[in-house]
Amino acid sequence: MIAFPLHLAAHDISHLGILFRRIRATRTLSQSDIARSLGVTNSTISKFESTGRSRRAQIIERYIRALQSPYLNGNQVPCPLDNDEATLLLQLSVESQSSIVQLGNYDFELIASPYSPLALKALVQRLRQLRWPAYISDGLGFVHAVNSPLLNLYGIEPSSLLLRRWESWHMLATLFMKPSPVRAAYISPDNYFPSLIAAFFRSAVPYLFTPQMRALLRELHHLSHLNGLHFSKWWYSASCFILQCEQNQSACILRHGARYLHTSIMELECHWVHIDATMSVPYYLGILQPLGAETQVVFDHLSGLAAPGEIFFAAEFDADHSYHANCWPEVARVVQLES
Repeated sequence: MIAFPLHLAAHDISHLGILFRRIRATRTLSQSDIARSLGVTNSTISKFESTGRSRRAQIIERYIRALQSPYLNGNQVPCPLDNDEATLLLQLSVESQSSIVQLGNYDFELIASPYSPLALKALVQRLRQLRWPAYISDGLGFVHAVNSPLLNLYGIEPSSLLLRRWESWHMLATLFMKPSPVRAAYISPDNYFPSLIAAFFRSAVPYLFTPQMRALLRELHHLSHLNGLHFSKWWYSASCFILQCEQNQSACILRHGARYLHTSIMELECHWVHIDATMSVPYYLGILQPLGAETQVVFDHLSGLAAPGEIFFAAEFDADHSYHANCWPEVARVVQLES
């Protein structure tokens, strides 16, 4: 069991019922409102929200339909769920222990190994050939490799001690730690980071209740709390499907020396890699896309201390083999039992 510190416990999503309760509450709906709409007792809704389970058949599907309705019991519902959001909740309702095992196959050392699967080697070779800043990440958002243009964009020296922190090798953690040259490069991060968190929540839905994701979220909440930043607030809104009502921004402005660069992240390319005959895991190639001719010129010639064509692997900096959530003791024990 992943233990959340008391000051962060309110952010823990340990089962489906908690998520439904949050969504309901942010729509100013009571348990009675839902129970009346579904034709069940208040205790039925209360038990489901407390445990994530119900003896009533199809309670989850009916609850989701109620949250999709623009009117409930004659009253208007703010921000009713759309079809995509309803589908995500349905996916969450199918708990799978295989997700724990699948995530357990992520290892920073694999991508840098001479025995790496051919598909992963091909992905690294593509990363090496890209002129624009790019990286390879996994389903939990941990970054396994980056190219030299990415380090040069943010002015990070390959010898920097920042690269010897696990936070520097996670897509969100690097934005909520201090100091962080990545965070510092963003102009108006409060306008852009919420959309990143919303996208991360949607991509992480299949893994939300796994020990790996819960441990990662605990660390992200702690990091944000420690540095007085807003991850927890935005994550809460994203998990309630209300963040997109506030922000829906994909483009951003980065400060690079005396220049301001307009960029966005291309849609992450998913590449399935066969670990063995029975298990495949997704890796993602993220490429920063220049917006406008001026930014493209800079992206085409990103120079710095990182040499052109050089690839940097998280495993090269992870001396204690402790950066990835799979290596954190409380997660490693569970993964070992499930494997």
